Amino acid sequence: MDDTFSNLPEALLILIISFLPLKDAVMTSVLSKRWLNLWTNTMAIDLNEDQFLEIQRQRRLLGSGRKSWALHIKNQGRRRFAEFICQMLPCFEGPKISKFSLRFSYQTEYHYCMEEWIQFSISKKVEEIHLDLSDGDLPPNTTAFFESLFCLPDFLYAYKSLCVLNLDSCKFSPSNFQCFMTLRSLSLRRIKLPQEVIEDVIANSPFLINLSLIECFDLYYLSVSGVRLPLKKLIVRDCMPLSLGIEIYAPELQSFEYFGSMVTFYLENLVSLSNVILDFGLESKFYYYGVELSDLLHEFNHAKGLTVCSYLIQMLVQDVI
Repeated sequence: MDDTFSNLPEALLILIISFLPLKDAVMTSVLSKRWLNLWTNTMAIDLNEDQFLEIQRQRRLLGSGRKSWALHIKNQGRRRFAEFICQMLPCFEGPKISKFSLRFSYQTEYHYCMEEWIQFSISKKVEEIHLDLSDGDLPPNTTAFFESLFCLPDFLYAYKSLCVLNLDSCKFSPSNFQCFMTLRSLSLRRIKLPQEVIEDVIANSPFLINLSLIECFDLYYLSVSGVRLPLKKLIVRDCMPLSLGIEIYAPELQSFEYFGSMVTFYLENLVSLSNVILDFGLESKFYYYGVELSDLLHEFNHAKGLTVCSYLIQMLVQDVI
């Protein structure tokens, strides 16, 4: 293979390969002798189970009522995916990777594999870890769902060089959360999240600037507050039940996004806030919350950008009329 692309510097080729899912990155080894081992030095590892699951075939089987056969195909694909990871990770030669991303419909039989894969990324001084372990076969917030979740290993909590951590559908233990001194961005999705977890995160992440909480459970009260809290962006989306409300005291906060039912907000010292998004969905109690909504909007009157849902606009129009 003799072309302009192949004549690029090796470091640039490795950078390009780093943007590919690992399965595709490995396939570049067949291009020529020069490409044979380039993928083993990639700076980012992107592992996506969907490339092994024959999703279209599963959908056809489900559409014809052959659910058990579709599940068999999925289990086979999951097994091939796990075997692929176990074969490929030992081939990496570089001393460091910047990002480890895994999309895997986890089952308990793969617990030790998961620990080995995470340990591998830490051994490579990874800076970003993204774990999406959701499985569409189990509805969230059920006993079966919680019993099947992967429990993050202690050595991940003890790792102190992580800058970005994104977790979806796993067990996040506040008692093990130690000191992520370098953590700057944290996203938690479909995770049991009592308030003490958030308190531990804030207390032990002195440089956290981005926090996203999406579809989390058991969150009755959310408090994000601190005089020296460096947080600049906060996203809260469809967390339940938040029956005791949301408290925010964050002088550095620049962006706040809320999606979900109407709750009580306790806001103070949001002097840096410039962008706000409020989406209460198909809220049916806007008339009941009229005063609270007016007060809430008043809290954000200094923001440069304010985006609200259509139902909130209707309430404001009716109030004017």
